[in-house]
Amino acid sequence: MTQTNYVYPYGGVTNNYEIRQLLNDDSPTYDWFAVKHIFAMEPGCQVYNSEWKNDKGYPTHDYSVSPLNPQLHDWDPLGTKTGQQTITVSITGGESGASATWSWSYTQPDVTTLDRSSTSTEIAKWEMQFNNNDVQTTTGGMKPGSSVRVDQPSPGKYLLLDLISNGKFKKPVWCGTTITR
Repeated sequence: MTQTNYVYPYGGVTNNYEIRQLLNDDSPTYDWFAVKHIFAMEPGCQVYNSEWKNDKGYPTHDYSVSPLNPQLHDWDPLGTKTGQQTITVSITGGESGASATWSWSYTQPDVTTLDRSSTSTEIAKWEMQFNNNDVQTTTGGMKPGSSVRVDQPSPGKYLLLDLISNGKFKKPVWCGTTITR
């Protein structure tokens, strides 16, 4: 599912994901899920020819909304990462020795990514800071991931998480000319 929201003159934010369930966990009480989040921001200066640029992005996996006693298991990227780099995400989980790994890579432009995740709140969250004019004026994003263990529900639909993509845009501050009398 892809959700993209644009607001003139600021720009747009894309919220897309893939989700997988560990099927061979042999657990009668738990289920394991992994989420790949595809987050992107397109600045207003690119899409609307306005003055607005990318400032910060906040991809978030909020498992605390689930009534199934979620336990945030793993997430990546971890810590603080600055500059151009390739990030590889591996997510593993399971019971009774069962496990699965799901990995993907992407090249992150010149940004600083801060890990704001917490197992005490069951929220995986990142802050992506766009560092220079090149990345502030072009479409940019990241692909973070997380995994969670939840109590196994009765068959049917259930709430696993809120997948949130927030973007903050900025308008350049223009320095005025100084008039001297």
